[in-house]
Amino acid sequence: MIVLPADHVVQDKKRFLKLLEDAMTVAAAGSHLVTLGITPDRPATGYGYIQAVNPFAAGDLSTGSEVLKVERFTEKPDKETAEQFLDEGGYFWNSGMFIWRVDTILHEMKAHMPKLHAGLMAIENRIGAPDYEEALERIYRRQDVTSIDCGVMEKSNRVLVLPTGEIGWSDIGDWSALNEVLKIDEEGNVIQASHIGIDTSNSIILSKHTSDRDRLVATLVFVGSRHH
Repeated sequence: MIVLPADHVVQDKKRFLKLLEDAMTVAAAGSHLVTLGITPDRPATGYGYIQAVNPFAAGDLSTGSEVLKVERFTEKPDKETAEQFLDEGGYFWNSGMFIWRVDTILHEMKAHMPKLHAGLMAIENRIGAPDYEEALERIYRRQDVTSIDCGVMEKSNRVLVLPTGEIGWSDIGDWSALNEVLKIDEEGNVIQASHIGIDTSNSIILSKHTSDRDRLVATLVFVGSRHH
């Protein structure tokens, strides 16, 4: 089973797919939960961090990456702590991408999220029954709203991390992140539109129209004015 967030950008798709294959090989061979770790390039405070330095004997992998044993997760540290992590080394951003066998994650859910596990088993017992849809809605609604990161990954001693290396990864969490994945012109603009600009810099201009014709976007910045 592979868990992937839907809002990430990965530019090196070929390496990414090979990393998933390697992670599947490791997860299928034993009883470990595998996550992909992103090498941090700045002391970001919007990501969780994974500490991992000790290697895990996983055999030769197609990507040449070394699987590491996860020591601990730290959820979104402050800037000072994030800077300390980068100085120490051995830390990765938590990508939120997980690879595991279904029986392994169910085992860890039973140990660390017993209410969720019991609910899933109750739902499983109603599969094929006339009241399945009603049971699914009723039982699932009663579960705690806890992420799998906090509920299982931070507590389990079976977690391994596979460092991704350079795959051109970005978590598009806000508008400013577009600077990381889209072309920036000489004025610092990200433009995806039919555009004419006067004195326009450091701006993001996007226009997607449903018709075949692009709708013209014109921008004019009045220097010294409060209104742009």
